[in-house]
Amino acid sequence: MLYSKILVPYEDSELANQSLKAAISIAKTDPSVEIDVLHVANLPIADAYSLSNTYGQIRESILEYGQEVISKAKNELAKIPNKSSASVIEGLPADVILDYAKNHECELIIMGSRGLTGLKEVFLGSVSHSVVQRSSIPVLIMK
Repeated sequence: MLYSKILVPYEDSELANQSLKAAISIAKTDPSVEIDVLHVANLPIADAYSLSNTYGQIRESILEYGQEVISKAKNELAKIPNKSSASVIEGLPADVILDYAKNHECELIIMGSRGLTGLKEVFLGSVSHSVVQRSSIPVLIMK
């Protein structure tokens, strides 16, 4: 067994689905391999909306969408006997991914080279680029 715990950041894009399939493929080789799937809810800055109920409605909607997205991953994970988890966490995607990997002792991150926006890099760099640059564990990028 190369890796005992794999983290898959997931937002239901084509590359996120490929990443999940790759993790499941690895897990099928050994029933002790665990898969954690993580959806990061990237919320707008609260200050812009804090004077109204709008922020609460936006937050609730984004978190509800996250649960819908993660349910798709749960359906795929249910097809294998391996231990797995699926979570929705609020925050900045790269930071949340790296913190989760560290705090949950993940040994490999499998993620897409770009997310739902389709952008490979933006002004400050993509999430995958940031994760690769800052990760202390191996990162497999799906293209």
